Amino acid sequence: MIKFGLEPFKWELAIDSVDYLLSSLQEDIDLGFRTDKDIEAIQNKAYKCETVKLSPGEDTVYNVKVGDVWLGELE
Repeated sequence: MIKFGLEPFKWELAIDSVDYLLSSLQEDIDLGFRTDKDIEAIQNKAYKCETVKLSPGEDTVYNVKVGDVWLGELE
């Protein structure tokens, strides 16, 4: 068994996020799970918003930060 500490790792601080597709948010409104105000809050909290290509066309992704996470890899 190999034993070592955290020293051999190269660490990088990254964003832990929840990603929302606009089409899914709109579906949530149709189903009564969310309101327009909920969607507006998500859009305002998003640190990044981008259009992505999907098989049926395009959609918008809203990335909302929920915290920080440290990623490590062996050097």
